Amino acid sequence: MIVAALRARLPLVLMFTVSQAWAGVALEFETRTSSTASYQFRGRALIDGANARYDVLNGAHPVFNPQITIISRDGGQNLIVIDHRQRTWFMRRTGSMSGPLSTWKAPGQTANSHGWVKNTRAEEASEVIAGQPTTKYTTSMDYTIDMNIEGEKLKAHVVVEATTWMMESKGVTALPYGLHFGLKSGFASIDESVAKRFGGKGIPLRQLVTVTRTIADGDPIVEKFELNVDRVSEEKTAPSVFQ
Repeated sequence: MIVAALRARLPLVLMFTVSQAWAGVALEFETRTSSTASYQFRGRALIDGANARYDVLNGAHPVFNPQITIISRDGGQNLIVIDHRQRTWFMRRTGSMSGPLSTWKAPGQTANSHGWVKNTRAEEASEVIAGQPTTKYTTSMDYTIDMNIEGEKLKAHVVVEATTWMMESKGVTALPYGLHFGLKSGFASIDESVAKRFGGKGIPLRQLVTVTRTIADGDPIVEKFELNVDRVSEEKTAPSVFQ
């Protein structure tokens, strides 16, 4: 009787198993920085819900090279970096990680203060990118870093101007700071404000970020980050893709 019952349930079990595969969003993109350590690479991203996977197609960066896969889980809170060539991997919490530009932070820092974030939706007609309609957002950020270098206390001032073109995609929470953490300072209060303002707005298909840092009365250092997506498609995925 038990065997008969299991046979009766088999179609339902198979149906449930098949239903675990769902349609994710696949993107092909290119990103580059103009900074103290400039780099450029091209990759492919697969995004579904709170998870994203990046496979690097070409590049010469120590991390962003064709032997590397990066998995972002839990809404960008955790990263898994897989090195296929060495058959190793490691996992990092992203809370204190900053974006790809060094000017987000400063040497000898202790904390940040007097920070604010403003995000404005453009009123002009949306631009079509990679065949997808987008909405343009302009983000301004400003904060001060308290520094302590060998007992000498200094302050650094950081100003950020960014433009992001977002494709609507319901249910995607994997990208609170942009596709490559483009808008992540590494300071909790600032990053929480950014994540709140971008939450539920979709997937960035283009992003331009300029970060300017000035330490004390020194000359400002300006660095730039650019992201461009040129192909968007749907692709069936399974939970194992993000493991």
